[in-house]
Amino acid sequence: MRTPEVERKTETLLQAQPPRVEEPEAKEIPWPAGLLLQQEKQPTCALQERVCVVLTQKAFTQLFGYVYATSQEVSCLGLVERRQSRSDSTRRLASSCFIVTEFFLVRQCSGPAHTEMEDASLAELVQRLIQEGRGEDAQRIRCWAHSHPGMGLFWSQTDEATCRRMVSDYLISLVVTEGFGIRCRLDLASPIRLTLDYVPVLYEMAQDEALKETCRKEVEE
Repeated sequence: MRTPEVERKTETLLQAQPPRVEEPEAKEIPWPAGLLLQQEKQPTCALQERVCVVLTQKAFTQLFGYVYATSQEVSCLGLVERRQSRSDSTRRLASSCFIVTEFFLVRQCSGPAHTEMEDASLAELVQRLIQEGRGEDAQRIRCWAHSHPGMGLFWSQTDEATCRRMVSDYLISLVVTEGFGIRCRLDLASPIRLTLDYVPVLYEMAQDEALKETCRKEVEE
């Protein structure tokens, strides 16, 4: 029979014991993706051809016409043609030009520091072009441009998300501001997601063929 004194000693010993620590549940260790066979360094990217974006006179006028028409941010979508030239005997790099030929203003929600195209905007533009008999143009919507009025040329988190959402095979993105400031990037979706920033942008110069021919004849004389 346990006496009160024995019970008190037993209770004291139990209280003095450290709390029981639950053993963590055993988890399966994931199998490594592979064995690294080279020194670990950041991947590098080397362009094998020149890349540029060309704005036609029409596209340039439309884009900055939208920009100067409002103090709020504005978005538009553009048609893109791709032009490639092969390297010649001078060993110059080949070039890839993405020519933006025309812009379209679409339905959007905008303010002084944001612009967001409505979800149905792209589908509506595609349908509009098809109805106008421009089915091929409907497949060339590969440019998104927007403005940053009174701000710098940068890609916000919203801009980054928009680029990721819109890119199919490739996407040309432009951010512009007053004074004809412009910044351009090229996003690729396949075989991996890749972004080329600060892509050069050119303005298509007007050419007077008759005047050029006159100058050529003057030089020959």
